Amino acid sequence: MKGEHLVPLARQVKERLEALREVTGGGEFMFPSWSGGGAPMNPESLRRALNRLGYGPTALNGGHTPHGFRSAAATFLREKGFPGDWVEIQLAHMERDKIVRAYNHALYVPQRREMLQAWADYLDDLREAAKVEVSAS
Repeated sequence: MKGEHLVPLARQVKERLEALREVTGGGEFMFPSWSGGGAPMNPESLRRALNRLGYGPTALNGGHTPHGFRSAAATFLREKGFPGDWVEIQLAHMERDKIVRAYNHALYVPQRREMLQAWADYLDDLREAAKVEVSAS
């Protein structure tokens, strides 16, 4: 989407971004280009990183994509009962109904912060469960 998009951050994201600032030197971009020159990270960088880590497409599956993570989060949030309006705003999806779009400018920031905290906590739970599973093997 073109234009400004407000994204409330979960506690875990804030902590990681603060740690990242120490690595990147607190420059203009939180995710700078590897090639330098004061440019932001290439939009394809995440997909390429997934490929290098072995999560890209193979003959057996379609692999993982950054957009797929958005889809997984949206599905989880809806299944947990968070309103679709909140999810769609978080994904920066525009209201299709022109009349509603003209009059409704709600951002649901506190509610989306709670929603994203639930997603971050779920990801932490998955990571911890994976550690237990690996150590039990």
